[in-house]
Amino acid sequence: SIVVPLLAAVQPVPDRVLAIAIAGLVISLLALIFIVAVVRSQRFAYWSGSMIGRAVNWARGLTNRPPAADVGRTVVRFRHETLDLLRRRWPALTVMIVVKYLATYLVLLISLRAVGVDRVTLTALEVLAVYAFVRLLTLIEITPGGVGVVEALYIGALSWATGGVDQDEIVAAVFVFRMFTYLGPILIGAVCYVILSRKYGNLRGDAASPVRDEVPA
Repeated sequence: SIVVPLLAAVQPVPDRVLAIAIAGLVISLLALIFIVAVVRSQRFAYWSGSMIGRAVNWARGLTNRPPAADVGRTVVRFRHETLDLLRRRWPALTVMIVVKYLATYLVLLISLRAVGVDRVTLTALEVLAVYAFVRLLTLIEITPGGVGVVEALYIGALSWATGGVDQDEIVAAVFVFRMFTYLGPILIGAVCYVILSRKYGNLRGDAASPVRDEVPA
């Protein structure tokens, strides 16, 4: 989202791409402000988690699903775990996150090219802008793994970026992309779980250290 507006200063960028990138940049800045506030204040972390929990439970109620657990307490626990982890492993985590998102973007780009969406219809820059925008919109997942929501957002955003051209190919590419990035890791994880369970025994042991999840008064 940052790269595209900067690139627009030195070379022509389609208006649709620039609009998506600017929207993504605004969302990124708001998310950054929110994360900093959560890290700085445990009280704010609990309050914001409770507000998010109300919205999530409302959405779950529309599909007749039971309410989620205390999201405020979950955010406080996540805050403690994240701070502890960042203090110890922040360089490695930064590299892993960048590589992960770059690899996921390349899978989306390759999927589009494989089904016939060429560079004239949708450039790599346009795909990058759409990918970043959808990733920001799906930071909070309403459904497990964002199933249904992620696909709809990718199809809608990519179709808008192309002006409605090659819609069938875009739908096919999105499902190919999700097959590799969603179903693929699940299957690989299941195989790894079975192998590790046989080698090391029960992986759900209670050896994990207790986590502080106190709620601010």
